[in-house]
Amino acid sequence: MTEFPKASGNYSPDRALPPVQAPTTGFLVQLFVIPGLIVLAIVLVWLLFNWLAHMGSNPQAELAALKLNNAGRWQSAYNLSEQLRQDQAGIIRGDPKFAAELAGVLETSLAAEDNSGEAAKLRIFLCQALGMFTVDQGVPALIKAAETAVAKKDPMLHNVALEALANTIVRNEAQQQLAKNANSPAAAIAPWPRQERILGVLQTAAANEDLRVRTRAAYVLGEFSSPAAAQTLTGMLYDKSWQVRFNAATSLAKRGDVAAIPVLVEMLEIQPRELVDELPPANDNWQSPPSNEDLRRMVVKNGLQATLALRQANSAEPPANLMAAIERLTADPDRELADIARDTQAALPRAAPAEAK
Repeated sequence: MTEFPKASGNYSPDRALPPVQAPTTGFLVQLFVIPGLIVLAIVLVWLLFNWLAHMGSNPQAELAALKLNNAGRWQSAYNLSEQLRQDQAGIIRGDPKFAAELAGVLETSLAAEDNSGEAAKLRIFLCQALGMFTVDQGVPALIKAAETAVAKKDPMLHNVALEALANTIVRNEAQQQLAKNANSPAAAIAPWPRQERILGVLQTAAANEDLRVRTRAAYVLGEFSSPAAAQTLTGMLYDKSWQVRFNAATSLAKRGDVAAIPVLVEMLEIQPRELVDELPPANDNWQSPPSNEDLRRMVVKNGLQATLALRQANSAEPPANLMAAIERLTADPDRELADIARDTQAALPRAAPAEAK
């Protein structure tokens, strides 16, 4: 058997390690300074590109370009909509004069007979821009856009105009609610300006032959507090399209309207095979059509959220069929939906157990 030499009596493990030395300047430079310079360079390059992207951003210049009659002015409308989106201080979005001038550009475009793709993009971006204002000078032009879209059977323009009007509805309804909460004399002034005309536009959209328009109308009508809007939404619960029915039920649930409950149950019990016949409305957020399973997950989530909204707006105990649908979802194979269903169930009141006799 091989024998290993015996260690010397004065052997120490520390003697096998190199001597400890203080870090040199070069080592510190490699460890901290160079990586820091790399990060700084990346940040500076990003800032440079961001500056170049926004260099020359001038809403007034874009407005002036929009007033020129040339084919490429839709790009100015797009640029302006992006600038308004970044106007967090509301300097431009709260400017009545600017909104009125921009509305004039949209009205001129709507009156023209130009149906080219360039003209269509111009109108869409102008509607999007006007929808971001916090003043109402652009509302008549948006109403005109919705009415023109009906006449020209242009569902894309129709949808964008309705979405832009939704911001007006939300703003005015909120102001009216604040006045009511403060017992202000202004609360007695109803309806707010152009309320009836906007409601008429939405009621027309609710009966439109295009699925996408009806679906958007069901969503926007939910922002109205008027009984007439609720009546229109109640009728939409019987639409042949599940998208329209589900949007109408969600809008009614936010109001605390129990008429939504049968369709909410339908939403919670929907199965992927039942969503085969319809695809979601045209939406830039969809890179490709979602699978039926993804659609079902979206619908059920919305149904659970709408159930909570109904409870928040209406203190009545949820009916047994709605609670039973939620109970079944707690055992759903989709673990995410099962978890959300359990959270929803925990947030809703349960019927008190019967007392023993």
